[in-house]
Amino acid sequence: MRRSHGRDEMELLDANQPANPMQSLQAYRSPRRRAQWAMALIALIAIASLILVVFRISERNLLVDLSTGNISTNSLRLAQESDQRIASISTVLFVLNLLTVIPFLMWFNRSYRNLLAFGATGLRYGQSPNWAWISFFIPLLNIIRPFQTAQEMWTHTQSTLSSQMPDRDSIVLRWWASYMAMNLLGQITVRAWRDFESFDDIFNANGLSLASDIAVIIASVLAIVFLRRLTERQEMKYQEMTKATAPAESV
Repeated sequence: MRRSHGRDEMELLDANQPANPMQSLQAYRSPRRRAQWAMALIALIAIASLILVVFRISERNLLVDLSTGNISTNSLRLAQESDQRIASISTVLFVLNLLTVIPFLMWFNRSYRNLLAFGATGLRYGQSPNWAWISFFIPLLNIIRPFQTAQEMWTHTQSTLSSQMPDRDSIVLRWWASYMAMNLLGQITVRAWRDFESFDDIFNANGLSLASDIAVIIASVLAIVFLRRLTERQEMKYQEMTKATAPAESV
């Protein structure tokens, strides 16, 4: 009985020991390919939004002319063409946003799972890593939880190489703040176009749309920076841990 009790204690101690680093690293998968797909689509979103900004400004100038009473067949034709251009680019943006969700969440999921391969402990979703990307779809929780998860990914991919780089921890906050601002402006803009009752309301809605498009561009740029830097940090972390464990394995 005493020997059995001692064996149980040894098993408990072994269970509490950290996993073999080399065995953990075998679960690592580079997120680079998924990051490249996501960044390419986000870049297209930024380009389409920039084109939309140009169209919005043109539309705004046309609205100024119409507000002065300069209404003619030509001006009405230009207004109709402007609406068609904006509607076309808006449709393209909608499709691009839908397409971007897939590789971005796949990248987010893989990057979070890599923390387990690095041997990170105390993770918010260490037992259920799928919740890292599912949290984007849960109302109220998606206001703060994805940001906290991204902070975890950034913190636990710290390495000797990345620590020698300039401090860029604020990129996570800047990316998330721009993402939330983009969504907020988008919702306000949709309501403005839905509830307009006068010409002034249309003019104001155009201004909100212009601001929303600019917010999309800023958020897109920061998202690309975040994707690239976190991917680089994970690869540096993996290389560093691989070199550190290689001698121990070869002895």
